[in-house]
Amino acid sequence: MIKNLAVKKHLIIMTLLFCLTNIAAQDPNNVYRFGIHGDVTYNNYFTGGCGMAYFITPNISTEINIGGLFKKNINYNYDLGFKYWITAKGKTNGFLPFVGLAYNRMGIINEKTYGISNVLEQDHYKLFKIPVGISYLAKCGAETTIQFSYANNLKFSFHYTDITLRIGWRFKSPKKK
Repeated sequence: MIKNLAVKKHLIIMTLLFCLTNIAAQDPNNVYRFGIHGDVTYNNYFTGGCGMAYFITPNISTEINIGGLFKKNINYNYDLGFKYWITAKGKTNGFLPFVGLAYNRMGIINEKTYGISNVLEQDHYKLFKIPVGISYLAKCGAETTIQFSYANNLKFSFHYTDITLRIGWRFKSPKKK
């Protein structure tokens, strides 16, 4: 496990530079730029969520996800991040592997009883996630993804891994002349 924050920053910068060097060599016409999805994530419990994704380039997408588990306590999370898609030039369907980086915020609201009064206690965690996975994109636009993520709080020792299954739809971009 990497303990030094400076080393972590250098690894992130090197990864982004590696991704950016491959952008110029790719075909700028991506057929399925925008997509929506629903997901189920397991991390000692199941949560549900939904999100949107958009390809900035053929190999880099940005996405936002929201989700939660609503029982006696309310757990919520949202993340905003980027994914680098490791694909052959111009490939717009089939199996598409990826790796990414995301900012995640997780919150837990618990109702505690002290004597005769109820009090809401809140815990919030800001994390960085590294998702790795593979999507299958059908020619019609249907998409299924399996993703493993490692999340870490850089300020104190709080980290976890999770697995996510997504089902969604990508919309075809209008053809350019």
